Amino acid sequence: MCHNRRRYNMYTIALLTCESLTKIPYFMILKGLKQVQENCSRVDECLRIHCAKVAKQLIGKRGGSRQNLLAKAKSVAIRHSELSTVTLVNDLQSQVSQLQNVNAAITNENKILSVKCKEASTQVGQIQKKIDKATVDIDKLKTENNKLYNVIEKISPQRRFEDKGKTFVEVGKRQQERKLQTLATRVEQALWFSESFGLRLDRVKLVDDSGQAHSLSFSSEKRLKSYKELPGDEQQDIQQVLFIIYYEFCIGEAAYHKLTCCLGGEELPRSYLVKQCKDNLNKLCYIERTPGEADGAALNFHDELSTVIEKMIESDEKLRDTVIKVKISGDGAKMTRLTNFIISFSILNAEDTVMSSKGNHTVAVIKGHEDYDLLKRSCSKIFDDINKLGRAGQIKIKDKNVPIEIFVGGDYKVIFAS
Repeated sequence: MCHNRRRYNMYTIALLTCESLTKIPYFMILKGLKQVQENCSRVDECLRIHCAKVAKQLIGKRGGSRQNLLAKAKSVAIRHSELSTVTLVNDLQSQVSQLQNVNAAITNENKILSVKCKEASTQVGQIQKKIDKATVDIDKLKTENNKLYNVIEKISPQRRFEDKGKTFVEVGKRQQERKLQTLATRVEQALWFSESFGLRLDRVKLVDDSGQAHSLSFSSEKRLKSYKELPGDEQQDIQQVLFIIYYEFCIGEAAYHKLTCCLGGEELPRSYLVKQCKDNLNKLCYIERTPGEADGAALNFHDELSTVIEKMIESDEKLRDTVIKVKISGDGAKMTRLTNFIISFSILNAEDTVMSSKGNHTVAVIKGHEDYDLLKRSCSKIFDDINKLGRAGQIKIKDKNVPIEIFVGGDYKVIFAS
């Protein structure tokens, strides 16, 4: 039962504010307060109708009649399903809690997605910059291709490369050189595109009507005219060729030059490079003929000893302030059907090699028997150098005097001293 007067003002406020009547928290139901569910349309409609009737009846009422009308009561039937129970409230609160958790999870996921979206946006911006740069590069390449295409269109008629004169074998040597130079220029022009394949034009081989081979070189190495300017591996190849043709088979320079001009000879080192290699090897040491009638050859003893001592000091700095002990040896050996006499020296400070062939350095070889007069006449210059160094007691190595001490065999003391 609802009291009309007390509830009228609340209903009137609710009607005036267009609010739901179920927002009135409690009704006096069965002498107690019960909460009605929110959004209950049937109760709202029932209360609206009753309130409208009361408001219409109050029009023009004053004084006691108004008070009597307001003192009346109106009963409204509320269904059990329209009341808010504890179980229903708990269920609703549980649903609210679950929805809040879901909302929190979705909010967190939205934050993560927002970060990823920003990163993706940044990557898209970077990719777009690359695409723009690639587009610019493509445009440049297209422009270059168009230029090259125009060049190809201009040079496509190759008629101007034809030679309408005499053939290569019909002209003289000077004209042949000119034709080869002209041909090299035109070959380089025709094969200009080889670098686009990652290949560099190095050499072109040609054969004339007589079978003679000719080679056109286009590499930068063709300017290397000296043996010393060649790379180390090419120098080694030339040294091997020099050893085979000159020292193994005694082939002369003219014969080797003819060999390089034959078919397939373009693969061999040039003859002038082989000659330069031979000259450089001859400059490494100076070999002279020994005096006297006997055949013999000798090195400069002073220079050879200086070279050996210098190498030893470079390998062991302790020997720089040490007296270098030099032993002079001589021996007659029958190397062929004739007897040869050999003079050599060794450094006694080098204990590891003094007794081996590596530690003995030959300075003279004389063909003949081990005779006093022969040795004194043929080895006079070597003996003079040995005596001078023995009296000086030092030798000059790189502007520094290194003390030395010379030892000789008992059989040769008289020879060296005389």
